[in-house]
Amino acid sequence: MEAAAEGEALSADGPLPPYAEQAYADALLYLRRPREARAAYERLAAVDRADGAWGLASVAYLLGEFAPALALLEEAVASDEAIGPLFLRVQLAFVTRD
Repeated sequence: MEAAAEGEALSADGPLPPYAEQAYADALLYLRRPREARAAYERLAAVDRADGAWGLASVAYLLGEFAPALALLEEAVASDEAIGPLFLRVQLAFVTRD
């Protein structure tokens, strides 16, 4: 995927800006490279904890680390006033669907 290759090339010159780090991490996750994505999300979390927590939760879930995934989701929901309630409503809809 082009985004992952660009992220790797750009990060050789120094730290990526948060928006680019997130795109890079998302691309790695899409390419099923969760351990590499985790490192990128950790770098993102160092400057934007909420966005980093969402990504780290996804990585933890994909790696079967369910307790840490839940803790990270709870952190992300608590830190994002706009997305948190929406996320919970969507999750509730999935759980209660027929």
